[in-house]
Amino acid sequence: MNTNDIKQLLEKYFAAETSLEEEKVLQQYFTTENIENIDVSLQKYIPLFQYFKTTQHTHLSNAISQKIENQLFASKSYALKSLRKPQLNIQKWVLRVAAVAVVALTMWGVMQPKNQDKPLPLIAHHVHHPTDEDTEENPEIAYQKAKAALMLLSGKMKKGIQTTDSKVRKVEKIGILND
Repeated sequence: MNTNDIKQLLEKYFAAETSLEEEKVLQQYFTTENIENIDVSLQKYIPLFQYFKTTQHTHLSNAISQKIENQLFASKSYALKSLRKPQLNIQKWVLRVAAVAVVALTMWGVMQPKNQDKPLPLIAHHVHHPTDEDTEENPEIAYQKAKAALMLLSGKMKKGIQTTDSKVRKVEKIGILND
């Protein structure tokens, strides 16, 4: 066969583009041709194709084949297990970092200096700033307004207590709170 044709086949072979027939041609050329007649630039491929020819007819016993397969499958499952562990470790690491960040942000918020100029709100966010309209000149009218406000508060407290008592009685009837 022509040296240029062999070189083209080798290029296709190493690019993984040869057919089985073309690979057989290469194997025949490098193993059955007179080795001394092969071009000097192609002689470096002789050991490769001779190796393929000698190992092609080598067979392992069933026991050895089985041991090799067992080792291959065991190592694959080990590899899969070892691939899963870093993901779990990464998840644990991310959760730990998130927990530390939450604690740090909470502490930062708690430790922020309070502005001493502003009074602290007594009820939720409602801050009452007294004005001239809030004061009553006549003490009798001021007493009546305070009495009305306290009566309203007392009525709402009674209603809340009655609602809570009725709910507790219902729960006691069911028997959840009885120890």
